[in-house]
Amino acid sequence: MFPAGTRTAGEWFNAAAFSSPAPYTFGNAGRNTVEGPGLQNAEVALFREFDLGEWLHVRRRAEMFNALNNADYGSPNRSANEPPFGTVTMSTHGSCEAQSSARITF
Repeated sequence: MFPAGTRTAGEWFNAAAFSSPAPYTFGNAGRNTVEGPGLQNAEVALFREFDLGEWLHVRRRAEMFNALNNADYGSPNRSANEPPFGTVTMSTHGSCEAQSSARITF
């Protein structure tokens, strides 16, 4: 395993430390030998309600998904027979998204 600060998407763990077992046999690597990247996600929602009289109300709402815009990587490829073994080729979610809405009740 690499130290925590040296992992990259192109080489998440040392692929040379693993090999495919012989056909019809099990390997000797234990469970949870390889750890994937962590997940950091922050979602923010704000709303404000205005009373514009006795019967008229307006609610404004704004939401942000992945507000910190972190690149959260998916699990590393764990199949030793494939070329991208030991690399991370996907992310778990996209970039920062925002939406806004208004609701009028009377």
